[in-house]
Amino acid sequence: MKNISRLAGRSVFLVATIFIVAFVFIGAQSAYAQVAPAPKGEVRATSTDFAITDSDYLNISLHTTNPVSLTMTSIPKVINIITEATSSAVDTAFTVSGLLPNTTYYRYLDGLANLQTFISDASGSYNFILNIAEPHLVTIQTVHSTKIISAPTGGDCSVIGVWDAGALTCTLNTDVNESIQIASSGITLDGGGHAVAYGTYANMGFGVMLWNVSGITIKNIDISGFGYGVYNVRSSFGFTSGYIHNNGYGIWIDTAWSGFGVSSSTISSNIYNGIFAFGFAGMNITDNLFENNQLNISNQI
Repeated sequence: MKNISRLAGRSVFLVATIFIVAFVFIGAQSAYAQVAPAPKGEVRATSTDFAITDSDYLNISLHTTNPVSLTMTSIPKVINIITEATSSAVDTAFTVSGLLPNTTYYRYLDGLANLQTFISDASGSYNFILNIAEPHLVTIQTVHSTKIISAPTGGDCSVIGVWDAGALTCTLNTDVNESIQIASSGITLDGGGHAVAYGTYANMGFGVMLWNVSGITIKNIDISGFGYGVYNVRSSFGFTSGYIHNNGYGIWIDTAWSGFGVSSSTISSNIYNGIFAFGFAGMNITDNLFENNQLNISNQI
């Protein structure tokens, strides 16, 4: 957290691509970026057949037995499939191809608590079934490591910090070298100046993951070495007084419920985007330093 002291009073918004137009409002202290190209290693479509052809990790293809609206991403060491709900409760078979053959993987469904271990077949394929009447998040990675913070007891907070049940706050008292999922709404994760780190550019999974929760606060924390520093799907959160660096994506936001804010933080040296947002037209971004990201802020609507 040695760089957090650099944050006060500094605001730099730089988006180094002709596809991004960023408007910075000093009075309202917000930023909005438009017309971003699709990130590498991503496909968004409604179909039964999907393929990623430009990943820095694995070029994954997916076949489903019924049409599905989904987003699929493949960045180093993390594959995510986000499905949208359909109008009917239909069990649908998913076949993922392009995995490493005969390899042990960890598949998480709708967060990091629901784990299934599998071995890809000799051709690098894997099959599973989902009921697509509800939205889902499927994560496939080669490493299993997770701490889950949840109300009312704090979940794994007692292993890595101190839980305040009245304030729904987990304050870290040690550095953490694995993923943290915040699994209940209204929780604050106070890093207490500690790091959540997997190693420089290790790109393993998520630093902090949010799925289907709201009113989350993350503060005073250093996050590095993950595929996604903060990974937010169908959730709302605020991130303040932190340092996110040397990840694949600094912050990834997909279909935020009611917005998100990033303030008084440094977001630097992330391989792809400092902040990437999809499906959300407004970002409350205040007094941050962005530097040495491939793209600093981009938004796909």
